[in-house]
Amino acid sequence: MFEKILNAIPEFKLIEDPELREQCVECWVRATELGEWTVDELLALPFTLLIDTKVTLIEHIQGVTLMVDAMAGVMNRLKHDGLTVNHQYAIAGALLHDVGKVIEYAQVDEKYVKSRIGRYLRHPITGVWLAMEVGLPVKIAHMIGSHAFEGDRTPRTTEAILIHQADFAWFHSMKREFK
Repeated sequence: MFEKILNAIPEFKLIEDPELREQCVECWVRATELGEWTVDELLALPFTLLIDTKVTLIEHIQGVTLMVDAMAGVMNRLKHDGLTVNHQYAIAGALLHDVGKVIEYAQVDEKYVKSRIGRYLRHPITGVWLAMEVGLPVKIAHMIGSHAFEGDRTPRTTEAILIHQADFAWFHSMKREFK
């Protein structure tokens, strides 16, 4: 399963540290196992249950990760007021920000719905749990936990801000309020 997930999300290769990359992939493996999905089923999961879209969770993860990669690169190149971004952690956080959806969702009668766990715990919370379970740094768990509205009352690191903004830019663009 590890190799299939690694190959399904080529953006994992943006993480240069092999140990960090392995932990991030392992987080997805653990979520897939807990959600009782096959890799093929994982690849078909929708990125949200809130709007009608054909965009998959994996496509969303790829888009947000590439957006965060670009934003982190610009910020590190400009270094305004000495501000720098931990680029590798930002990529890891982007790759994992919605990993909790894998156990938040279930499929019932060909329809995606909230799982038993998902009825009680949203994906930022389960994502933090998954990240900590595989030994990821707390700074990355923070990015996962604070990327959605659960983090609105929590100070966010710069990396977490980038993930939050990229995620919401993606979501609100997909809503297509102006057609």
